[in-house]
Amino acid sequence: MVIVIVVTMLQLKVIVMLRFKWFTEKELNIASFGCNNGADYIDVIALAMLDEVRERRGKRVDLTCAYRTPEHDRSKGRSGEGDHCKGRGFDIEIETLADACEIIAIAGIVGFNAFAI
Repeated sequence: MVIVIVVTMLQLKVIVMLRFKWFTEKELNIASFGCNNGADYIDVIALAMLDEVRERRGKRVDLTCAYRTPEHDRSKGRSGEGDHCKGRGFDIEIETLADACEIIAIAGIVGFNAFAI
């Protein structure tokens, strides 16, 4: 089962260089499609929020998809303009419905505002 989390950027005006506790560049690149450097395109605010989800959950949050190039997205029949292509959509591997509910609850608290299961 995969859960999809999407964030919109409304609240922050200044982006500060952040060091993430839970996500590595390698992990982000593996979860990105259509390029080898997806970590360079992931929105730092969205990633900071996802990092906070992982922190509050106290358990692993494994990404199955992060950044997608617009070309890759279109090659799969999508618009090429979705949140993954903007670096702020994440697919997360989950094992149970309880895991999904827990992640969605935490994600809502930290500021994510759209979810799909």
